[in-house]
Amino acid sequence: MYPYPRWTELTPKLAAILTLTALGVWLSVVTASPIGLFALPLTVLVALDLAGPPPVARLAFERAVNPRRVLVGEEVAVEVRVSNLGGPIARLELEDELPEHCVLAKGSTTLVCTLKPGECATLRYTVSCNRVGVYGFGDLSYRVSTLLGLFERRERVSVTGELRVYPPLIHRRLDVGWVRTLSWVGLSQSRRRGGRAEYLEIRQYSAGDPLDSVNWKAYARTSKPQVNVWSSERGLDCVIVVDMYSGDVSSIGDWSAQNQIACCAYELASSLIRGGNRVGLVVLGSILLKIPPAYGGRQLRRIVEALVDVSEGSAWGAESVEWVLQLFFGEQYRERRGVLFFVAASPSVNLLGAIHGLSLKGFKTNLVYVDTLQEEYAELVKLRLEKNAKLDVGLRVAQAEREWFYKEASASSTVVEWTRDGGFRVAYP
Repeated sequence: MYPYPRWTELTPKLAAILTLTALGVWLSVVTASPIGLFALPLTVLVALDLAGPPPVARLAFERAVNPRRVLVGEEVAVEVRVSNLGGPIARLELEDELPEHCVLAKGSTTLVCTLKPGECATLRYTVSCNRVGVYGFGDLSYRVSTLLGLFERRERVSVTGELRVYPPLIHRRLDVGWVRTLSWVGLSQSRRRGGRAEYLEIRQYSAGDPLDSVNWKAYARTSKPQVNVWSSERGLDCVIVVDMYSGDVSSIGDWSAQNQIACCAYELASSLIRGGNRVGLVVLGSILLKIPPAYGGRQLRRIVEALVDVSEGSAWGAESVEWVLQLFFGEQYRERRGVLFFVAASPSVNLLGAIHGLSLKGFKTNLVYVDTLQEEYAELVKLRLEKNAKLDVGLRVAQAEREWFYKEASASSTVVEWTRDGGFRVAYP
């Protein structure tokens, strides 16, 4: 891309010099004296600056973001390379724009340099992001001016680059008591490596039987290949519903509960997949995102990418959950297969209604509540928005509201609490 400047601006420096020159001429005419000669050196500076080449540039830009995929809080190196494909540039000022929620960690987003024909210059700085999501680098502005900066041309160009910020990949196994509640036999066969529950019999080998099932002792004794027969484990069909509705995601300053929601959903999906279950995903928020249930590490990667792609929004809420299940998870909806897991970080009345409604229709539901009260409290104390006494009262009210939400949800589902430090804890069986 080779952008061309669209206009020339009268700079403040030139405007000041012209004003002083006009003032000097006026004083000399009015007073009939050489008092206005003080403006002569300024006039010479303008003439010298005009004698130079005009501020016209033909530039090419490249952006590099390394690495493109990081965890929350990790630093990322950004480079913007500018190449001069035209004539000499006496002065170039380049300024880059950071995406929202990205913070400058090292360096500067501005660059001032001189470029000869064919020369290159590079702007380098380091940023970090404290929220899960996809961040796009785009516009940057530059200014080409004469040596003294009396004449200049400004332009904005788009130099794209993408940064994907992931939740901390911490895996903690589910609470033992809760794991026991998930031990029912499901309807879908488990493909987990070593997915064997009980030895049944021995039979003759058939083409296509796995080699790890061969009974080598029986083979050596009979000279005929024999294989062991096992009863296969059965896994659950699990659908995780993540509530990213903007009214249900707390946000204070640069802090947002979105990070904790993504971390909780990742840990839940990882635990369920490791248990040999098929896991699907529905994310409500700015867009409706759905992933059908499947097994294995590849499915977990798809879920993590989805949690990064979707941000909070008000387009889709909890009242749409049943419609989504009926339309996109038809088999599970018709047969009431598996279990629904609702991941939320706010006592949402709409979510409570969805859980009760699906439970009455025969679905097994679980509420996984992401408890961020202590983090919200710490952020408010740091920002000093209210006195500590008022904050303490607000914390007690929020805790009471949370307990009420637990009690109401426990009438139709198991309630599990998740915290960043403690992981999962069964709140109401």
